[in-house]
Amino acid sequence: MNYRIELKGMVDVNKEEFISRKEELLDHLTGFYIKAFEYGDTERADKAVNLAEKLYREEIVIAFCGHFSAGKSAMINYLAGEALLPSSPIPTSANLIALHTGSLRPVLVTGADQTVYELEPPLDESSIIELGKEGLTVKRIDIWKDSTALPHGVTLLDTPGIDSVDDAHKRSTESAVHLADLLFYVMDYNHVQSEMNFEYIKNMSQHNRKIYAVINQVDKHREEELPFSTYKEAVERAFFDWDALPEKFFYTSLKKPDHPVNQSEDLKEEISDMTSNRYSLLIESVASSLNVLKSESRSFLEDEKAEIIDAYSTIVSEEDINQKYKIYEEAADLEGSITSFENWSENFDAEMNKMLKASYLMPADVRGLAEKYLESKQADFKVGGIFSGKKTKQEKEEREAVLNQRLQSVIDEQLVWHAKTNMYQFLDQAGIKRTDWTNKIEKISIENPVVIAEENIKSGAGFTGESLLNYCDSLAEQFRKKIKSQMLNIKEEILDQLDDEIEEFAVRKSADQTALNKKVNVLRQIETLEQQIGALDQLKTDHTIKEKWIQEWSKDRPSVKLSKLDHMISEEKSETGNEVLAKKQPVTELDEKELLKKSLLLASEIQNINGFEQQSYTLYQQADRLENKKYTVALFGAFSAGKSSFANAMLKNKVLPVSPNPTTASINRIYPPDSEHPDKTVIVHFKQPSELLEDLREASLSKQIDSLEKMAERLPGILKKNASLSESKKSFIRAFLQGWGEYKSSLGRTQKVDYKAFDGFVSNEHQSCFVEAIDLYKDSSISKSGITLVDTPGADSVNSRHTDVSFDYIRNSDAILFVTYYNHAFARADREFLIQMGRVKESFEHDKMFFIVNAVDLAESEEEKQEVISYVRKQLQTFGVKDPKIFGVSSLQALKNERSSGIEEFRHDFSLFIDQELDSIVKNNTAEYYDQTVTRMQVLLKQMRADEDEKNQRKSDLLTLSESLKSYFNENFRESVYAQIDQELKELLHYVHQRVFYRFSDFFKESFNPAGFHGKSNKEALSQAISECIEMVAFDLSQEFKVVNYRIEHLILKLYHAEMNRIWDQIKQHFPEGVKPDTKIEAAALLTFNQVFDQVSESDFSQEKSMFKNTKSFFEKNEKKFMQHALEEKFKHVASDEIADVTAQLSDWIYNELKRVEGNLFDGWQRDLSQQIDTAVNNLYSETYAEKLENALKRVM
Repeated sequence: MNYRIELKGMVDVNKEEFISRKEELLDHLTGFYIKAFEYGDTERADKAVNLAEKLYREEIVIAFCGHFSAGKSAMINYLAGEALLPSSPIPTSANLIALHTGSLRPVLVTGADQTVYELEPPLDESSIIELGKEGLTVKRIDIWKDSTALPHGVTLLDTPGIDSVDDAHKRSTESAVHLADLLFYVMDYNHVQSEMNFEYIKNMSQHNRKIYAVINQVDKHREEELPFSTYKEAVERAFFDWDALPEKFFYTSLKKPDHPVNQSEDLKEEISDMTSNRYSLLIESVASSLNVLKSESRSFLEDEKAEIIDAYSTIVSEEDINQKYKIYEEAADLEGSITSFENWSENFDAEMNKMLKASYLMPADVRGLAEKYLESKQADFKVGGIFSGKKTKQEKEEREAVLNQRLQSVIDEQLVWHAKTNMYQFLDQAGIKRTDWTNKIEKISIENPVVIAEENIKSGAGFTGESLLNYCDSLAEQFRKKIKSQMLNIKEEILDQLDDEIEEFAVRKSADQTALNKKVNVLRQIETLEQQIGALDQLKTDHTIKEKWIQEWSKDRPSVKLSKLDHMISEEKSETGNEVLAKKQPVTELDEKELLKKSLLLASEIQNINGFEQQSYTLYQQADRLENKKYTVALFGAFSAGKSSFANAMLKNKVLPVSPNPTTASINRIYPPDSEHPDKTVIVHFKQPSELLEDLREASLSKQIDSLEKMAERLPGILKKNASLSESKKSFIRAFLQGWGEYKSSLGRTQKVDYKAFDGFVSNEHQSCFVEAIDLYKDSSISKSGITLVDTPGADSVNSRHTDVSFDYIRNSDAILFVTYYNHAFARADREFLIQMGRVKESFEHDKMFFIVNAVDLAESEEEKQEVISYVRKQLQTFGVKDPKIFGVSSLQALKNERSSGIEEFRHDFSLFIDQELDSIVKNNTAEYYDQTVTRMQVLLKQMRADEDEKNQRKSDLLTLSESLKSYFNENFRESVYAQIDQELKELLHYVHQRVFYRFSDFFKESFNPAGFHGKSNKEALSQAISECIEMVAFDLSQEFKVVNYRIEHLILKLYHAEMNRIWDQIKQHFPEGVKPDTKIEAAALLTFNQVFDQVSESDFSQEKSMFKNTKSFFEKNEKKFMQHALEEKFKHVASDEIADVTAQLSDWIYNELKRVEGNLFDGWQRDLSQQIDTAVNNLYSETYAEKLENALKRVM
């Protein structure tokens, strides 16, 4: 089938008609400019000036837009016949670059402040390469060339990538499109089938823009992997299915002009044909652009994007690099430790007063309620006319109740929560058990604050103006005093009871803290991080535009002669060094084989010695972990980033199918073979029927369908009727319908299949949509290191359940590899994924993330490759990923064993990570436990060789310890932790609500935009917009809930590990020969939050829908702000209910998790320590036992 759309014809316009239409359009543009400038839409006003200037000069503009580094600048250079514009695999055009055909003129550079500079010798066209990257200081560059390749009066316009996450780039691109008479949308061969491409071309064509699709870099095509005719058919079918209909498709290669499918010359001819009818083209495009400007101007942003700068100042040291996260955690625990009894008291008062002063108790709404309350307390206050007594009383009570409720909320949020947190922190600083004071601290509160409000009313005072402000200030101060009094009472009780203990704790910790601070200071100096700038500054300047604006821009603008670029070029050091892991010294000099041998020998020697059974068992376990290491490495990245090809390069074999179209739709786990699963064993795990049904409900927006059979019946009709479904969802539905008959009986099963069938289940969507995961057992270079490689779906997978799986792999995998493509660093889906990863990264014990820039063989030089790597690093830092480890790799070259592939550098550093960080943990734990066990044997032997008096005293001490052992394990600790975590949970979820609705205006703007109402009925477009808004808010909430759950899990383990260390510190003072119990805690199963807003539908918003009149009022008269406010309020209520449900779920989860963790630790430790103490007591006088120990020590030492 031919999906090419032939060019739509234009009506010819003669010279006379053109002049008339031109004057009419200039009149309209003048009126629009004045109106837009008056109400502050300077962006659209400036666009109107540019559009009018273009029309006045009768200039044809051909714009090239599309992806970063797809070849836009190179295409313009090709059309111009010489290399004038900067061309690079990283974003180069951070501004507009206009190449004009006509008489030769000096290059003009327009700065961000609108100053125009004229380049003079020695500056010339070669300076453009540097200026083109300056998105902050340079707004536009104009070049004139007397080109023979293009007719005079034609301008070629180069723009930044439309997929930019950089605001400066986005603004440049968006400010250019309105000038274009013809649009050429340029895509990279490997990144064609994305929703961004489909949506952009669809929107442009629906706005009557003449837009052409250019698939560039077709020299990347590998005919042996996929016939080009099949690729071309798939591309054009995808655009057709999306109703994204460009005028024509062009397949081009500028790198290999003689490529058999290269259509560069055809594209050049098309431009020549279109520009021959310049009058018609100009009038049609300017009129269209003016309409777009009007629409944009009515709906332009009301609130400027807030700048959020996150500053980090963490420091690290080389000496302790292998244990830096452990040291950070210890430092955090000791932060603010007291140095004396008086110091603790002074710090308490200072922090308390600081907290009280920072509390904001009288926001505007509370003052408003207070005013109404005071009014009701006036002697002459009444409601209604005759017989108003009852109504007045009722109104007074209602105002009092509302004020009381709101005051209670503000007090809890601003005072009570923070007061409790401060109290607990100061208990920790003094080494005081929380459980002893939990009951008192949890009682900090102010009940019925309205009583205090009534007591503060001054007779005769008014209820507005200064009287109201004085009243509110006085009331706030009373609340602060109440909380302060309660905190001080508890503090005084603590001081009365525990002054000696606090002083002793301070002295003991001071020495530890001094030593640790020295390490931390060095650590933090080395790992100091650059401050991240999230977005470039907006350098907009207000400037007076004269009344006769046409005369102003129709003449040559005054320019400043420029012979140096110093003040226009950013000062930035090039970072072109190799991106490798720091070379670290081994954590221990003990040879691993020798350690294994010694551990097994010691385990064998002591396994038959009474009381050493647990130590023998643990040593055997640790030796097994040392000998048979198992690691999970998770592979992430967007669709078509080259994950599968990189996996093949790691495996040194073509194991996973590779294609320029998306392939990995299921989870592929590649295990080392074992005795039960020989090489090339493939096991397919099919989805459960309920999981597939849920996926289809989500894709089809048909939550009411309750069976797969009904789905199969109704989905064809849904596809026809519901045009609003995204193409990715439609594709999933079509795949299900295609494979349903063949695979419905396989659902819920695990099936072993032939190795040849593996490719199909991985890459054919009509098969993979039924599959949850595939296990492949394959002998490879990494399998020998015990590594399981997990190839995940792309970061932009449409399967919501995959986000849960991805989060689990982020949390639990031993290493994370994120693959991005060489000339297309990060798309928006990648950014969201990386931001989520950044939310939990700080809790990782190691920096386990590796970033792969794939396909570096596309680099023209080593310098270009390092430029790309440097750019990727800066982007990652912008997303909050600190000190990323980045490697440039060519998977294609790696599979051909070419030395320049870069894979060896990655393998070397990845091996260092495995050996020095992961292996070292196992090795150190084994060595440490070995040493503790030997020490125990030596101390026991020494005690047995002591005189009778010493033995008798030691026996007495051990019996005392045995009897008191249980007392070290605080039975109230769990309740104390629960109270603390419950408060932490409330605070975390409180701020989740704030963060989500801080973004609500963005969600609304993305859902409700004029393009979404084009070509649809208002009812359909409105329903779709609300559905999209529901989906966005629900997704953001679910992501936040996952992080809350993870942080709570981390806090539980942190508190219990701290408690166990505290217990061990106390016990080892009386039992120095003891071996610290080695109790493992399995990772918790976190909750899933895929049902957020599950019961919410766009049909629930009928009242809000009724506020919509028509698109003109909604967008042009800005009535959308009323809809936004109404939706936000309703969403807030729905979200509050959702948070209440999640709070209950998490509270239950916390209770059970605390019970599980404490049971494992407390019971396990008591059993282990009791056995050790009993052994010491029972054998203290046994010469036979002493001889056994002595002989065993001789054999192992």
